[in-house]
Amino acid sequence: DSEAIAVKELNFFKNAGGNTVVDASLPGIGRDPEALVRISKETGLNIIMGTGFYVGETHPKEFDSMTDEEIAALMVKELEEGVNGVPAGYIGEIGISEIFDDKERRVLRAAAIASNRTGAAINVHINPWTTNGIEAADILLAAGVPCEKICISHIDVENREDYICELLKKGVYVEFDNFGKEYYIRREVRNSGYGNFVHDTERVTLLKKMIDDGYLKQILLS
Repeated sequence: DSEAIAVKELNFFKNAGGNTVVDASLPGIGRDPEALVRISKETGLNIIMGTGFYVGETHPKEFDSMTDEEIAALMVKELEEGVNGVPAGYIGEIGISEIFDDKERRVLRAAAIASNRTGAAINVHINPWTTNGIEAADILLAAGVPCEKICISHIDVENREDYICELLKKGVYVEFDNFGKEYYIRREVRNSGYGNFVHDTERVTLLKKMIDDGYLKQILLS
């Protein structure tokens, strides 16, 4: 919650040559539009704010009685009119849990409607130990979202090559975004079925293979 720390850390990024940050916070998980404006002005960096809704447990209760169109309208309004004058620049990160349920499917369909209406790209958070990115991508593609407007995140926890290749063949972006997580997770605090993250050396080896296979332009790193 410290803007001073955010500014300090973002200046490391700026001094290394970075100029644009995509903020993946959303309502329910700490998004602060006014703070993003202040931080952008202080650092001189572009900051792109997201719109949409994260995993099901963060959704507002009102969603129980709302249609896909009504939820989409909330996103469209933030993209076109902004939040207190601060416009969103993309949709995401839309949250998909380990148990991908109908509440999350509804928000994903709403994100597709909003994307088709505005042209905004969509970033999708996937529980990293699952392969739910396949269904998520299929829902968006079936709704008419162009593949180049879709990014599936967190695909690099266990280096599931078949899973990643299946996504790449659909034409969507995939995000290798777990660099640096080379630490041990005590067995007793792991959820069932959750293992350790692969090492960065393994991640880079797989990246090299994907690049050699012709997928360089669909790979995002974070």
